[in-house]
Amino acid sequence: MSQTSHPEDELPISEDERRMIEELKARKRLPDESEPDPAPAPRPGERLNSYGEWVSEAAAPTPVPAPAPVTPAPDPAPEPPAPPAPEPPAPPVTPAPEPPAPTPPVMSESLISPRRLPAHADERRQTVQHRSDPTETKPPQKKGVSSPENPFVRQPQPEPAHLRPSWLSGIWLPIIGVGGIMLLLLMVFVVPGMLQGTTSDGTPTALPVTSPSPSVEPAAGVSPTVAPPTSTPAIPTLTIDPLETKRAAFALGLEQYTQKQWADAAAAFGQVFERDPDYESTPVLRDVLTASLYNQSIGEINGALSTERRDIQAIRDRFTRIMTIIDGASTGDPTLQDTYQDRRDRAAEWGNILDAYLAGRTQIDEESWEAAITTLDAIPLSRDDYGNSVRILDIAAQRMAAYMGYGAQLTAAGSYEEARAQYEQASTLADSGVNISPVQTAIAALPIPTPTATPPTPTAIPAKLRVSVRNYNDDPTCISLGVSGINTSGWSFSVDGVGIRGTIDTAGNGRLCGLAWKQEVTISIFNASGRVVSGGSGVPSRGSAIMVAVWR
Repeated sequence: MSQTSHPEDELPISEDERRMIEELKARKRLPDESEPDPAPAPRPGERLNSYGEWVSEAAAPTPVPAPAPVTPAPDPAPEPPAPPAPEPPAPPVTPAPEPPAPTPPVMSESLISPRRLPAHADERRQTVQHRSDPTETKPPQKKGVSSPENPFVRQPQPEPAHLRPSWLSGIWLPIIGVGGIMLLLLMVFVVPGMLQGTTSDGTPTALPVTSPSPSVEPAAGVSPTVAPPTSTPAIPTLTIDPLETKRAAFALGLEQYTQKQWADAAAAFGQVFERDPDYESTPVLRDVLTASLYNQSIGEINGALSTERRDIQAIRDRFTRIMTIIDGASTGDPTLQDTYQDRRDRAAEWGNILDAYLAGRTQIDEESWEAAITTLDAIPLSRDDYGNSVRILDIAAQRMAAYMGYGAQLTAAGSYEEARAQYEQASTLADSGVNISPVQTAIAALPIPTPTATPPTPTAIPAKLRVSVRNYNDDPTCISLGVSGINTSGWSFSVDGVGIRGTIDTAGNGRLCGLAWKQEVTISIFNASGRVVSGGSGVPSRGSAIMVAVWR
């Protein structure tokens, strides 16, 4: 039975399939059309279709006469698939005879990598064999739509997004990357130089500052290095010049010193002193530093801004620091040496006063009233300092507390007269600005003693010393005393609470030294038996006083 071609088995072949067939022919993977395969054995009532399958002869459709050949129009550009609109069926067309494809050169089998034929290669070979039958006709095809029976015609697909042209593709990506790196290097190295500026020799000039502060300069021998574009640019290391720091702090201290801002000046000078005690090898630093510390401390004592013990202790420590700095100074200038010595002596005197003040406060807390009175009475209410009268903290208030506490203790013990004496002593502080209304209340609360009815008897008025100050022409650290009207053999006088004692000769002249500069004190005069002479107890005085005492 001869093999017959049927129109319904004919499939259109695309240009890609044609090239594949020709390539397979060239590689001798498919037999040539001119070499047909041996015909299979015929089967009764069946035939072979173009796919090499046996089908019934009765299922063959009636052949349709082939229309006149027409030339197919070129396919338009592929478009995204859309739902097909209903259109009238197009008459089947037969494509024009295709020119024979040129025979490609036969390639050596050893130069071609082996390929696996698709599973439907046999079907394509059958299609090639049946295509030579001119009696077979092709089924009608819609333009741009493949037939379900032909799996080799590809549907038009939209172009993938990654294949679309983009302004970021191609040469633009490296250009943008290089530009970004150049911009980063420009901001790191060029812009700071434009802001800072340079001198004629290329040295960076310092930026103006509104207040003295350490200037920052690049370290010697360090130059900025431009890193390659693939790494982070290196930033030059900046260091602080210690000399510039000291100069700035010293200049700030001088500015505050001229404005009498002693605390700020002392802080600035102290910063320089901690870095370099012999700054510029001159004694100026120690001079202005100790002067600032001294003036700051005197201002706080006189102003009595705070009477907290920690604040008083801070002032006391400041005087100690002044003495330490002066002790470490070495200068051949006699004038400056005298200035240093005078300042150190004054710092030591103020330190002793503050020590006594703190001790008196502690005794008040412990209710050691007599000891507190003795300690605090040795501290003057005010003191001369370089021609200025300095009120010493709240010494008057502390004395008031000691008098009142001792008076209350005596009142509780029934010693009303002694208690009254303490209250009256406290009332003498009215001129110091202390509120004495509690004193008046305490005196009014004392019981009044009942007088005894005894006839008055005349009593001789005992003689006593009448002590007064003639002038203040003596040494500021000494007190002179002249006694007349009585034999003064073996007599002496001393400063209360300090322990400085001076002897009085038989002519009635005596002198003691060792006081602070014009220190205000009280003195007591003793006879040869060591007892206080009447009228000679607690006499007010001060350094440089020349006093006279008359016995009458």
